[in-house]
Amino acid sequence: EIHASIGSRMLRAGGRRLAVQVWGANTDVGKTVVSGLLLHAAAPEASRLAYLKPVQTGSPAQHDARSLEGHLEQRFRREKNLHVRFRTLVEYNAPLSPDLAAELEAAVPPSDAHVCET
Repeated sequence: EIHASIGSRMLRAGGRRLAVQVWGANTDVGKTVVSGLLLHAAAPEASRLAYLKPVQTGSPAQHDARSLEGHLEQRFRREKNLHVRFRTLVEYNAPLSPDLAAELEAAVPPSDAHVCET
């Protein structure tokens, strides 16, 4: 299966932690789907996986980390020694770009340093 070979290659990092960053220039371009596929592919050979979304905007019902966790929960239950963490650092309710949503809510967007420290 293709996902197994992708997972194997992803995890061959000499015992080091491997981070994969998924970027996209717009909304609805598939970043969350690709992230889910990468988590799914890595699960059979990993002991710990994490999905981190630095900033989420829009309705809480549409938040990516919660949605992805819901879709993959059953898959990850089969992996007995696997710990998976889904986290969003900052959430804004307005469905706008993070800078505009933060301004609307009178909040300060997270700095690059804050994201890296977390």
